[in-house]
Amino acid sequence: MKSGKDYNIHRALLSILQCKEYDIPEGYVLCNSNFNRKGNIIYCPVYMAMMLKPADDIPQYYRVDLSGL
Repeated sequence: MKSGKDYNIHRALLSILQCKEYDIPEGYVLCNSNFNRKGNIIYCPVYMAMMLKPADDIPQYYRVDLSGL
């Protein structure tokens, strides 16, 4: 996710979306503009951030595994 005035410039977001290892289907950019979609990047007005919710298949907790130390 990215926000800011220059929301059309997002090299890091494009790079991570192109990485097959991460398998991220789409990216979101919060902006002061209207809702728009360009490829797999969705541009949303900032006020729509309250409508985002986590995906069901992403764990909501993390446990640190230090067994390899």
